[in-house]
Amino acid sequence: MDWKRLLGFASVLLAWAPTALAQDEIATVKAREQQEYALSCQETRFMPEAFWSGDINKDGLTDVIVQSSAIACDNELGSECDALGCPIRLYVQTDDGLFSYVGQVRGFGYSLRYNYGIRVLAFKIGGNRCAKVNSNRCLMIARVEGRKLVRLSTE
Repeated sequence: MDWKRLLGFASVLLAWAPTALAQDEIATVKAREQQEYALSCQETRFMPEAFWSGDINKDGLTDVIVQSSAIACDNELGSECDALGCPIRLYVQTDDGLFSYVGQVRGFGYSLRYNYGIRVLAFKIGGNRCAKVNSNRCLMIARVEGRKLVRLSTE
């Protein structure tokens, strides 16, 4: 048996596996979202930016963030959006490979960043939902701890 060839094949599989797994995980959450939208929509379309996958709670498992602003219901993009923003839903993967819904934040987008070495989510939310005076928007800083969304601050 040619061990070099076998090791080369194994390294190709390992390099491909994370991408394939991420697509499978997004497909799982996408199917769940599709079921929810089917209750009120005849046709649902997901734009490429509707789903993000990565580890948001530092447990080593892939999690998914859904931006409803990139989902079209009956050809209306962002049908769930209003003056307070659009729902941004969070799902974390459990040890058994299933996804648990953590919650949602109504806002105008998000970013992932590190504050003092801790991975946090910075949600752009309406200024009326934070302590800033005469502000259109502010940031809500939150993190996912296990299966809970914990609000840390607003800036």
